[in-house]
Amino acid sequence: MLTELAAYREVHGTAEVPVHYTTDDGERLGEWLYRQIKRWRTGTLAGDEQAVLELFGVTPNARRRGPRPGVSAVPEHHSNGGR
Repeated sequence: MLTELAAYREVHGTAEVPVHYTTDDGERLGEWLYRQIKRWRTGTLAGDEQAVLELFGVTPNARRRGPRPGVSAVPEHHSNGGR
């Protein structure tokens, strides 16, 4: 899953994966990352696993609300009347 996380970060510029994100191969990356962060918050994620996630820029802190960096708040399709 770390390989999938690296690929997501390469494409999107962030490791803030939406919880319902699934890779093209059907891997539920968002759910996996959510579970890792949850374990981190409860103190059950091993230190070496925490360190690897930190290298990707992942933290156990709550995410900020609103659009993620590099993601448009309103898709262009909708902002031009669906054309």
